[in-house]
Order: sequence, then structure tokens, then C-alpha cells
Amino acid sequence: MSELSADQWLNVAAVSFCKVAATSLSMAGKVEARCPTGLQGAFVPLVGTNDSVQIGITADRPTCQVLARRMLQMEDHEVPSDHGVRDALGEIANMVAGMSKASRPDKNRDLALGLPILFEGVVNTTDATSIQSIQVDLA
Repeated sequence: MSELSADQWLNVAAVSFCKVAATSLSMAGKVEARCPTGLQGAFVPLVGTNDSVQIGITADRPTCQVLARRMLQMEDHEVPSDHGVRDALGEIANMVAGMSKASRPDKNRDLALGLPILFEGVVNTTDATSIQSIQVDLA
């Protein structure tokens, strides 16, 4: 059973998000390197014997509303509730984490998905953790 590096996890998550965007949100995505700040989003933990990672989605408030409208199949003029935005972000993060688990090149299934953790603002790390992120521009 092999462990994935942070770069490999990032690649798997990026590809997974682009697939979720295309299939579930009817949006195209373009991946670029960027570290998020001052955003809101959701993370889903994937925990196994040899791996532990949080896969998440972050965006500014207007983008989160667009994602929620797409996920909830709302019209462009409709404004989703804060609760609806949180639910949609948690579900999108869950879909990306599940697809990331299934898309691992080593097909390691010794990972359990946790419940989505929602946040707003800045995600901080400790000396033992790090954050790597990508930006997906949605069209």
C-alpha cells in the first residue's frame, strides 16, 4: 500500500473537482496554483492507515452562491440562503473527496470519508501540517 505525496493528492483532487464541476454543476474548470485567503468553504477528511488528508473547496462569497445555485438547480436570479450555500459546499466537497479517493493511482481503498467541516475566513496550519491549493476558474 503506497502513500501519495502532497503533490499527487493535489493533482487527484484537481482532476476530481474538474469532473464534479463538469458533471454535477455544468461548469468547466481551469486549474492554476494559488493559495486561498479570506474565503469560505468546506473540507472533508480522508483518513486511513497510511494516509490522512483534507480535501476541500474554497471560494469567495459570490462564487459560493453560484456553486450553490448550480448544485441546487436554482435560476441565476435566485439567491440561495446561507444554509443552502453551506449545504451545497459540503456536498461538493464530499463529492470531490469521494472521487479523489476512487481516483487514486494506487487504488488504495483503506480510506474513510469523514463529515464535511465548514469554514469562513482563513485556514491556519500547525508546524506538523501544511496547505497546498489550486485555483479552478469556472466558466
